[in-house]
Amino acid sequence: MCGREALEMARAFGFEGAALAPVRGPVAYAPNAEAVRQGIVAQPDALMPGARSVLVLAVPFSWFAPWPDGHAEVSAFYFASQRAHLALRALADALQARGVRVQARQTLAAKVWGMRAGLGVQGRNTLLKNDVWGSRFALRTLVCDLPAEDAPPDPLPARACGDCRRCVEACPTGALDGRGNLATERCLRAHMLCGAPVPEPLRALMGARLLGCEICQRVCPANASAACVPPDAKPFALETLLRAQKADLLPIAQRIGANEARAGRLRAQAALAAGNSGDASLIPLLRALVSAPTQAVAEHARWALARMENKHGEERLC
Repeated sequence: MCGREALEMARAFGFEGAALAPVRGPVAYAPNAEAVRQGIVAQPDALMPGARSVLVLAVPFSWFAPWPDGHAEVSAFYFASQRAHLALRALADALQARGVRVQARQTLAAKVWGMRAGLGVQGRNTLLKNDVWGSRFALRTLVCDLPAEDAPPDPLPARACGDCRRCVEACPTGALDGRGNLATERCLRAHMLCGAPVPEPLRALMGARLLGCEICQRVCPANASAACVPPDAKPFALETLLRAQKADLLPIAQRIGANEARAGRLRAQAALAAGNSGDASLIPLLRALVSAPTQAVAEHARWALARMENKHGEERLC
């Protein structure tokens, strides 16, 4: 199979962006502590000896319009990421059936290879961006032994940030240093994914978010022309998330993936969203969680109750 055929197959499986980057020489990469912890590597040979190329794949997405009251917000990225995950599995199987060796494990430095494949440049907010989709796309990589000579990268137009610092100035926690680095200990999105109790100074800043923070992307000029679509909100009602029985998690997992739909993680973040909502009807559900076995769930529920009771106590005094 030639590289050009593989790109056509990738597009048929739903990857609007598909490029083949040859494995050639050392790759410059300075991983941060989180990347080291996750085992992220830059050299494809470390994942599959004899690798000849990396298939870099993208699923673009549109922003979600404002979510309805009583719901926790999920970034459209996670829906696109799940579509990319399913498409990657199907593509890997199809390529293997044609005799191509592949390694689909997502521990390759995707942004590094996205740049090598011509899918964009890294912005000050650390995200890959181009002039076609902005930074609104989910990225996947597939290490393989395909020849790349017949399918050289056709770079998408992509402008560097220049003097623009909108994302740095907009970040509510100061997590961006302006040089393309992210302080994960201050990043709202990073705390949503770790499963541990969120530091108290950051909890009110979470707002109604369940997964994802788009502040640094929403202010980026590369995303200025982005359209909005209605969110798929029904499974993400706060009442449903705070109860979070196994049957309630299935439609969520189908949309954003089982890894992101873990009951403890969802309940913990939903408790913060409930506390920030000020909706007194959720107080009984929060009280039921203060003795939850998961530390983050119990701690967030107690914080949400205190925040809610302070708010409604002040209202009664007015």
